[in-house]
Amino acid sequence: RRVLFRSGNIELTVREDDDDLDDIDYTADEDTPVAFDEDDFSDVLKDETDEDLDCVKFTLPSSSKGKLHYDYDDEDHSGPEVGADTKYYADDDDGSALDKVAFVPYPNFTGTVNIEYTAYDEDGHSYEGTVSITVKEALDTFTYTTGEDTPARFDEDDFSDALEDASDKDLYYVKFTLPS
Repeated sequence: RRVLFRSGNIELTVREDDDDLDDIDYTADEDTPVAFDEDDFSDVLKDETDEDLDCVKFTLPSSSKGKLHYDYDDEDHSGPEVGADTKYYADDDDGSALDKVAFVPYPNFTGTVNIEYTAYDEDGHSYEGTVSITVKEALDTFTYTTGEDTPARFDEDDFSDALEDASDKDLYYVKFTLPS
């Protein structure tokens, strides 16, 4: 009997065994729904795994803080609740669109809610992540009245006092978003 031996090389790549994704952070004022952005989920998965997002499933948040809704209408305060076993897709041609999921905080809730999710890449591999939503106390609303073609003069004390009442911090600057 004759025995032949052969030798060769094996290339082995070892990847870190960490299926946890970085948090996705949102901030909103109290009583304000937070619409999820599919790009946030896709970017986290792509950055950490170099994979494309297929879909996401959510663990429902504590019922004392708010609920996840699908296709929520802020004016009517309506939209079905998100199901724990329902997949929400990056591409809305595949099913329920991830872009239509929103967290709706309960009235007057302030604080942080963490919503666990499972992201699936296009090959079916799963990764765990967290959406962290901070709901802040809304600042006062100021009303100024002026005539047509007459500038409205803002009072710096209104802004300073509102910030100090809400956070005990000093005001350094104010940034305005112009109406469209």
